[in-house]
Amino acid sequence: MKAKGRKRKKFKPRKFLKRMLVLAILVAFGTGCFWLGRSAFHLVAGWRNRPSLLAIAQARQVDTVPGIAAEAVLLRQEVVVLADKPGHANLLVDAGGEVESGNLVLEIVDKNLVAQIDAEIQKIEQGVKQGTPNSQSLADVTAKLTAGQNKFCEAMDNYKQALRVQAVDTYSSLYNDLNKMAKEVVQLQQDRILLAKSQGATTEQREELEQRRQQAIVPVHTPVAGSVCYWVDGLEEVAKTANIAPGLWEQLQAAKKEKVYLTTVDSSVAAGQPVFKVIVDDKAYLLAKLTTDSAVVPPEWETVSLRWRDGEQEKTFTAAIVEREGLEPGQLLLQLPAAQAMELPRFLEVSLHKEGEVYCSIPKQAVVTLEGQTVVFVLEGNTVRAQPVEVLQQETKKNVIVAGMKSGMSVVTKPEGLSDGQDVTDRLRK
Repeated sequence: MKAKGRKRKKFKPRKFLKRMLVLAILVAFGTGCFWLGRSAFHLVAGWRNRPSLLAIAQARQVDTVPGIAAEAVLLRQEVVVLADKPGHANLLVDAGGEVESGNLVLEIVDKNLVAQIDAEIQKIEQGVKQGTPNSQSLADVTAKLTAGQNKFCEAMDNYKQALRVQAVDTYSSLYNDLNKMAKEVVQLQQDRILLAKSQGATTEQREELEQRRQQAIVPVHTPVAGSVCYWVDGLEEVAKTANIAPGLWEQLQAAKKEKVYLTTVDSSVAAGQPVFKVIVDDKAYLLAKLTTDSAVVPPEWETVSLRWRDGEQEKTFTAAIVEREGLEPGQLLLQLPAAQAMELPRFLEVSLHKEGEVYCSIPKQAVVTLEGQTVVFVLEGNTVRAQPVEVLQQETKKNVIVAGMKSGMSVVTKPEGLSDGQDVTDRLRK
């Protein structure tokens, strides 16, 4: 018996195409997943290996750095002027004003005496002072006398004419008029004589009062040329550069609590009291002593920036360090412009800073050590440069104050791995 063969399936093109289409889709999907995964892998690997962006901060200038603390005493050439008489001061020159030798600086006025004399002069001018016969002026009386004399002469001529023509009926009236005018002229003559005497006495009285008034106002002149200063502390003869020697500082400090004379407008002045002084030359100095024994001013400093507090206001000025024999350890002699010294007291507390030094606050992390130097990396365009700095003090938990930078510089806050002059274009934010 013949075996029964397997029945062959009939080929169906449509079904085959469907299967091929599904296979193609699966292959495309798998290929897409492969390339997508591969791209994602490279992207993640590249992101993880790329250089990090630089964090940048701006250096901010600060003015609160204490500097080197010192006490100072003002030294300069000064001449003191005293009052000859008591009274009240009338200032004629402003403080700091320049004067020549012999110039009038102020007046010492006896105000009570001047007021009394002025009142008497005013009475004389008003014509009410005792002993004045009337209030007429001498010129008015003289004019009336001249007019009366002219009328009398005219009446006399009329009377003589009547006598010549024998006009008997007019004799009596003309004679009465003539007699009346004669009496008026005589009275005017007497008034003129009395008034002239009275006015002469008044003039003498006025001249006497004016002389007394001048004596009540005493002028005070400067004996030398220089700048006027209206406070005197009694140290003018001691606080001079010529007296610099060991022990001068202690001598000045011992006299620190001496009375200071200050002359102001209308202030009361006693006889023999200092009223002003004249600063003779244009040089002023500060004898400074460092308050900390361990403090040292660097030898390369030639000029310093001095800061001192005048009440609520902090003031700054520049002084030059002067070499001088006789200075004790920890002492400095500083020369400053005379114009700036005019506003300084005798004793003051100052802080010394290097002239022209700028202090900036930057992040503490920005400071690193490179080849034994303390540096920060400053961004200049697309390049970083190592900038040497000196760390002065901690400002906050995250910031420090440094010297050696300018305000506004761009500083890399995390400079690990950087080198001087490195191009960091790929690490800057676009």
